[in-house]
Amino acid sequence: MFHIAICDEDKNDIEYIKKTIIKSGLHKSEVIFYEYYSEEEILIEIEEGMNVDLLILETKIDENKVAKEFRKKYYNTTLIFYASINALSPEIIKVCPFRFLLKEYSDKKLVEEFKDIITYLEEKKWRPIINGYDGYSHIQIAIDEVMYISIAKRGSHVHVYDGILNRDKNIIFCKKKVEELYEILKDYDFAYVHNSYIVNFKFIKERTKEEIQLMNGEILSVSRSKTRELRNKMELYLNKINKKEF
Repeated sequence: MFHIAICDEDKNDIEYIKKTIIKSGLHKSEVIFYEYYSEEEILIEIEEGMNVDLLILETKIDENKVAKEFRKKYYNTTLIFYASINALSPEIIKVCPFRFLLKEYSDKKLVEEFKDIITYLEEKKWRPIINGYDGYSHIQIAIDEVMYISIAKRGSHVHVYDGILNRDKNIIFCKKKVEELYEILKDYDFAYVHNSYIVNFKFIKERTKEEIQLMNGEILSVSRSKTRELRNKMELYLNKINKKEF
């Protein structure tokens, strides 16, 4: 079952999106829709608590304000913007939307887009979630957002890609140790590059024999004992990515 929220001032647009999602392959029995028609209405719902897999936000709503408030509480929920091409703002990228859907798209194109989105949501439901803490606040982090995980006292530190948590310091504490998390994540493109941390290949920008540079510019050393293993696993990862692109 998928829970999908749509926020748009125009009821006709909401009905159109709902019908398009059903056309994309979801049966009506597989989805529950939640409809919001104003910024005030959805902000109240965000504050009180939402449980949705997908939020579709139309940009006539104050998308920056709503999306920022949404991301403060819901780091893992998939966010999509639905707008005319001239309504998109560069600021939107800061809230990490999964996709932009243009109102100029044909019916066929929009159905194709939603097919990809539903496939992503289906795959996401089966991927592990890391439970952590920011002070006393509980946080759930999707593994696709994790750059690397390092050893910490009584657990580990999970380093999240810049902008995901909307904080200056994107590190959360997890009670599980690095070796415990590795057993969960080793089949999801994570590997040891040092005895002190494991890294998500997705965020490696450059690699040399002695160090790696991450997408945010951070540099981590590669231990001599992990060099060969890292090289072999990265080759397998890159081959897999190239096959998908092909």
